[in-house]
Amino acid sequence: MRVRMIPAAWLLLAIVAMVLADKYFPIAEYSLPAAKIVGNILFALSVLTFVTSAWQFHKSETTVDPLGEATSLITGGPFRISRNPIYLAMVFLLCGLALRMGSATPWPVIAAFIWVIQTRQIAREEQQLAARFSDVYADYCRRVRRWL
Repeated sequence: MRVRMIPAAWLLLAIVAMVLADKYFPIAEYSLPAAKIVGNILFALSVLTFVTSAWQFHKSETTVDPLGEATSLITGGPFRISRNPIYLAMVFLLCGLALRMGSATPWPVIAAFIWVIQTRQIAREEQQLAARFSDVYADYCRRVRRWL
């Protein structure tokens, strides 16, 4: 039996890994006020992207549960820009945190997070959406990029 972790668990694991790696193995530390400002902006963008994406799920009366089955294809709001705005919001959050931490240590963790989400979550979701919404989903994929 294969156990799947939900994306929020991967996000939490990435945050913990970033904090621990930065504490015990800091590399290329920097102290730039602009980095903290950009980090705060990315954090705010993360929250905004997540909230507006969740609202689209609510409006469409479909599940936001990544392990659940979609009942409708969402193409409005932030889904006009990215097919995966909630995962994008997670990456914005991690990047904002990394900038605020002030070292290069967290960035490999972010790269690993993106790889895990892409291979373990997005690929599966795309297969399910293609099977359920076929041509409509294929057209959506031609118009909208996976990430940005």
